[in-house]
Amino acid sequence: MNFSIDYQGETLCFFRKIIATQIANPFSLVRNSKLFPKFYLKDRSSIEQRVALGSIAKFESIPDLSKNQDQFFLYGTYPFPKNAKSNIWGELAKPFFFIPKWELIINSQGSTLYYYGKSEEPPYPEPGLENNDTQWSPLIYQYYDTRSDVPNLALWEKAVSHSLDLISKSYLQKLVLARQTSLFSKTPFCPYSLLDHLLKQQQNTAVFLFQMSEDVSFLGSTPEQLYERSNQSLFTEALAGTLPRGQDEFEDQQLASRLLNSPKESSEVRYVEEFIKAQLSPLSYSIETDPIFSIIKTPKVQHLYKKISCKLNESNSDEMLTNYLHPTPAVAGLPQNTALALLKKIELFERGLYAGFLGWTSKSQCRFYVGIRSALIQSNELHLFAGTGIVEGSSSEKEWEELEYKISQFKEVLHAR
Repeated sequence: MNFSIDYQGETLCFFRKIIATQIANPFSLVRNSKLFPKFYLKDRSSIEQRVALGSIAKFESIPDLSKNQDQFFLYGTYPFPKNAKSNIWGELAKPFFFIPKWELIINSQGSTLYYYGKSEEPPYPEPGLENNDTQWSPLIYQYYDTRSDVPNLALWEKAVSHSLDLISKSYLQKLVLARQTSLFSKTPFCPYSLLDHLLKQQQNTAVFLFQMSEDVSFLGSTPEQLYERSNQSLFTEALAGTLPRGQDEFEDQQLASRLLNSPKESSEVRYVEEFIKAQLSPLSYSIETDPIFSIIKTPKVQHLYKKISCKLNESNSDEMLTNYLHPTPAVAGLPQNTALALLKKIELFERGLYAGFLGWTSKSQCRFYVGIRSALIQSNELHLFAGTGIVEGSSSEKEWEELEYKISQFKEVLHAR
């Protein structure tokens, strides 16, 4: 199949060809490949998995594919708005979308491996699908020597107090404060061991890995979808409010009931819901939301959420949709511009891809997830990210505990020496 993309006044021509079917283990393909960038995504609510390896074209924004006739996919990431603090993200601090050299799609219809090339290229190389699983021994634990938190507890308490003061004066309704927890080791951290761990404990989360090089990886297990699009039908959600999972089924249900009946937690979801509806209103018609809250349970925490759907106007592109919807109050605050301006002043680290979004898009389909419950690996440094919504009634101590819950999926296999 030949196809083309019009991007910044230039027409780019490519082809996409089926190479193989019934590829059993996408994890092995990701781990063994020497091609970069690497992209892996296991869907939150289905068996679908996608792998994209190498690139034949790169883009600094999301190309408009609405006029294209053929079905092909672009993969990529988009960071949280920059706050000009010290930047550990390097190339990952910029939007990055790409057409891969190799693409593996696994869904309910089976699995298919595709090769992408430029029209003038010679025949494609061998795919390199040798399966070395018998030699793969994932590390049960990874060890670190030191830990630091930005902000530390004292500065966290000060930031929460300042946020609550602004909320009491009606300057803000909500502010999402985040923390960067950095672990340092004498030996490199293994992204594939952490990815393997996240896949084994997955529950109502999308598991992802994005690598620009062998030493730099962004990975995580996120419960939050920015949106899913099927032609002109868009599906999204308001997700906020957090409590831990219980030690047994009885305690778990008690905590879920507490979450459903908490005015503080339900107000967080309503802020997100009203923001999304307002943002979608000029872009769509027939917006529908769930009448009541539901609970989504991940391995370590549970959240309140509401499903939202609408029919889009014909003129909308994914670039336009993401500009309207990201970042939501679930990761920034409300009012959006006020919250973002305040975060630039008081947040002490660059969020980068944390609370940004990642996923894939095509003419007829798109699926983007918010990059929370995530980590950045840079060789022997591992940076964990988590955030929590500050609203009226928040407590700095309880919100700090919530941050620990949210990074616990990594802490299970990360231990101090």
